Amino acid sequence: MKMLGKIGKAIGIVILLAIVVVPFLWMVISSFTPAESLFVKNPSFIPKGFWTGWYENVFVSSNVPQYFINSLIVSSAVMVITVVVSALGAYSLTRFKFRGRNLLSHVILCTYIFPPILLMLPLNTILTNLDLVDTFLGIILAHLTITIPLGIWMMRSFFAAIPRELEEAGMIDGLSKIGVFRKIAIPMSGVAIFSIGLFSFIQSWNEYLYSSVFLISTNRKTLPIGIREFIAHYDIRWGEIMATSVLISIPVIVIFVSIQKYFIAGLTAGAVKE
Repeated sequence: MKMLGKIGKAIGIVILLAIVVVPFLWMVISSFTPAESLFVKNPSFIPKGFWTGWYENVFVSSNVPQYFINSLIVSSAVMVITVVVSALGAYSLTRFKFRGRNLLSHVILCTYIFPPILLMLPLNTILTNLDLVDTFLGIILAHLTITIPLGIWMMRSFFAAIPRELEEAGMIDGLSKIGVFRKIAIPMSGVAIFSIGLFSFIQSWNEYLYSSVFLISTNRKTLPIGIREFIAHYDIRWGEIMATSVLISIPVIVIFVSIQKYFIAGLTAGAVKE
């Protein structure tokens, strides 16, 4: 029975991997397949050559390079601001006592529960009144409404796990509250910072809804909405879409592979009960 259980588990893992990996492999293979081989009745999963024409079209004849830079600017800014605000907010919720602290913690979490589309109208009103529609600052603020709530909640678990005795010892040695935060709390939460930074970068990098509404000018569009330029009324340029999709995936894959052990450790180490 144990052997059957292991076999069943292995089969299940293989099926799940196939569901995730096969579409990605097909996307990569299609991005290097010429049109005469791509648009056939029975396309082959095994590539018959290595053709870079779609990538040449993307880099030379489209605005994708500009979109790539725009996405990098927006996602990097969102990542940095999310880490800073989450660290400060979470530390205040775990170390400072004030009326309504627990209620505020749950309200912050509840803001992440609601789907982003519910915030579309109020965000549009706010950004319009501040004249921030079609600006990098406006879309960064919109993305922060998605990343900061969960970031604060995750950091809150990490700070709650740090023994207060360490901070008290630091204050005895002459550190101020800010010094304790900088020299004790932050270094001990490095794993959480990696995790939240990666999470916020990926969320902003892949975000489509807010970007499609609040970014209008071509020179400010990000990659997820920039792909739409390959979709016309009577033509869908699948080759360029596949090539651009691969380019969108590369930064996320590189970053995640580089710091995956910190990300996984961050998700598990923060799961503590106060």
